Amino acid sequence: MSFEYEVEALAAEVDIDGFFRSDLRVAHVLAAEPVEGMKKLVRLRLSLGPLGERTVFAGIRRSFAPEDLVGLKLICVANLKPRTMKCGVSEGMILATGPDEEHLSLAMLPPGARAGDRIH
Repeated sequence: MSFEYEVEALAAEVDIDGFFRSDLRVAHVLAAEPVEGMKKLVRLRLSLGPLGERTVFAGIRRSFAPEDLVGLKLICVANLKPRTMKCGVSEGMILATGPDEEHLSLAMLPPGARAGDRIH
């Protein structure tokens, strides 16, 4: 089969234990706002249900208006080591795909997905 586009090469292989070290959870977007002085970043306040809330900075602003994100159920890497950035501390990462920052799609879940549930 032939494709008319290219994608990034695969990353190095990981064993199953390496994969399971990433804890993917359903995250309900409680709030989203642009980050002042940053063209790409959105500050997301995510609920992981009984696991609490997280602040995540995501470089998705060129593809999504912050107000359109509130209420969505996304997939979050919930056990990512917190990262200190100029704008604050990011406590996770959301999953998205696309060829560039202006053409992203979010990995979204149906409204009935429960915040905090593990993605298997």
